[in-house]
Amino acid sequence: MSAGYDQRLLKAFFRQVPLERHAAIRVLDGGSGLGFNLATIQEHWPNAAITAVDLSSEALEVSRLAMDPSTLEEQASQLAREYGFDAPLLRNVKRARARPVDPARVRMVVSDLGQLSVGEGAFDLVIATEVLEHVPDRAQALRELSRAVKPGGYVLVSTPNYTNPAGAVKWYHDRRAGRPFWSPWGGHREGREQFVTAGVQEQLVRQAGLKIVRTRGANFWVSWLPPVTRWPHARVILTLGEWMPGTLLGGLPLFKR
Repeated sequence: MSAGYDQRLLKAFFRQVPLERHAAIRVLDGGSGLGFNLATIQEHWPNAAITAVDLSSEALEVSRLAMDPSTLEEQASQLAREYGFDAPLLRNVKRARARPVDPARVRMVVSDLGQLSVGEGAFDLVIATEVLEHVPDRAQALRELSRAVKPGGYVLVSTPNYTNPAGAVKWYHDRRAGRPFWSPWGGHREGREQFVTAGVQEQLVRQAGLKIVRTRGANFWVSWLPPVTRWPHARVILTLGEWMPGTLLGGLPLFKR
């Protein structure tokens, strides 16, 4: 799932992808989760046929309900009880979906990113934002993304980059816990957050048969300050962090096959 700052970056990269704005292109949103990317994709390519893939059927159900924000609001309490999504997260989904999403142009598929239930070369554009760090085998997931995009198509991926002080803190906490889980935002205590660096990520991309067209940082400057989410007025600091230019802490590469 991708937060608001990713949407601004997605828009910037979409403007550089040489695919006709009104063409009926095919887009795969890998690890779509709660569907934060869907409205952004449809805004840029209104005629796109989108396949939203995620391992969690519960997340895809919330994403489907969020296509009508009033429906999501009506069922928010039930979803929180049944699926364990907390109220602040559901409010963020509702806010992101203030923009309309045409459900007729979105197909949802429950599938593992490492073994996608899609055809070879089926998509003009493949997107996977903030998801590869959560899969057990990034190399396999990238091979599947590469398989899914057609020759001459594009793959857009974002991941954390722990080549910074936050990475040192992550190494310490992961080593103590005996598993990769720590993130600066504290959002994956029960899950998986791999130790990702830009150099290794680029190597895996090339091994998957993709050509790197462009890589840029995501300006997540607050990642240099690991305890920031526990500071007083942290919300103000994090909001400013979305707007202030930073130091290439997150990567959003554009790949071509």
